Amino acid sequence: MKIIYILCLGMVFFLLGCQSNTKQLEDEVLKWVGKKIIFPTYNETVTFGNDTFSVGERHKFRILSYVDSIGCSSCKLKLSDWNSFIMELNSKYKDQIDYLFYFHPKKTDNIYDLMWKNKFFHAIYVDANDSLNILNHFPEDERFHTFLLNENDEILAVGNPIANPYIKDLYLNIIYGDNIQSAVVSSLEETRISFSSLYLDMGIFNWKQMRSGSFFISNIGEKPLVINEVVVSCGCMIVNYEKQPVLKGDSIKMKIDYNAEHPGYFEKTITIYCNAEGSPFKLKIKGEAR
Repeated sequence: MKIIYILCLGMVFFLLGCQSNTKQLEDEVLKWVGKKIIFPTYNETVTFGNDTFSVGERHKFRILSYVDSIGCSSCKLKLSDWNSFIMELNSKYKDQIDYLFYFHPKKTDNIYDLMWKNKFFHAIYVDANDSLNILNHFPEDERFHTFLLNENDEILAVGNPIANPYIKDLYLNIIYGDNIQSAVVSSLEETRISFSSLYLDMGIFNWKQMRSGSFFISNIGEKPLVINEVVVSCGCMIVNYEKQPVLKGDSIKMKIDYNAEHPGYFEKTITIYCNAEGSPFKLKIKGEAR
């Protein structure tokens, strides 16, 4: 029970960062950890390059991710990032994990397009009636739409490992059987940083052409700055930077390349996880592609 509580507190810390509603989130995490997920008896399943079929395999661990139809599908699914994470897991733990992607879409054709574009070879359950959500009453908060389960469909961890590197480490620690307590403690000493701006306006541009922008992070603390991970809210953005520690008094440039999927106004976010006070940091990117 003590380990479960430590695990829950760790998930609260990783999900919340430095925000203030800790108690509310802690209650929500405690509510879900240990709970059994109820699955619909049948859902259509699609795969890239194959006919529709139904999947029923069961292994020691199961990763469940539920995506609704609200908003940008490619931003929410992040199939390319899931591909990388699954490859990482399979390199050490092949054939021991089930990957359950449940999508409640507006259009099924959009799923095929995204799977083809991202070369995603894993099955996606098309939940046309939103049965999974109806059976389990998921919160509106998308942080509670992805779970690590055991073979009995009981929740071991809450949070999206694709959107949060600390949750990813937590998943890996549980799956690999490492000390759970070590997953919720950072070994890096904190520093302090400043940004050239927390907001980037890319202006108006041709939607068929890539648009680029940049900002700088300065290390104004005493310890080296280490950027653990940069998470984008949409697959249409790529962030490039030198992946090495930033020493006291130095700065690092982050270059953002944006490829619009269609014309229109956009507003995206970039989340930076690092060993600085106040981490993670969110940067806003906006513009209009015509």
